[in-house]
Amino acid sequence: MIFNYTNKGSIDKKTSIHDSEITLFNYDYNDKTINLNLVSTCWGKKYNIRFMNVLYFESQNCNFWGEGYSIISGAISNKNILIEKCNILLNENTEYYDNFSNNINEYIEYNITFNSGDKINILCKEIDYEEVTL
Repeated sequence: MIFNYTNKGSIDKKTSIHDSEITLFNYDYNDKTINLNLVSTCWGKKYNIRFMNVLYFESQNCNFWGEGYSIISGAISNKNILIEKCNILLNENTEYYDNFSNNINEYIEYNITFNSGDKINILCKEIDYEEVTL
């Protein structure tokens, strides 16, 4: 299932990666994609998620709540924190900023939170979500 700005409101209702663990995280710089493979043994599911047209992403590894590998949640963010960061970064380079600012409403901010308190935050145009039963 592919999500973009037109149907991003249904991502949280139609997807769930709770209690899964990352088996692959791959960022392709040239293709501007992030491939994320997850497995949830407790739910008997495997998830393949591809973030396309990635403009910006960030992650942290601080173990705020102690060690942990399980995902608590994966959800859309309406706070526009990454969009604000991109506005600041790209404003210095008008060639990229003009393209971004003209299409700002087409981007999706997706946040993954781990049981350690760590996060991966991704700003992209499309998310391809596949769920497979093990």
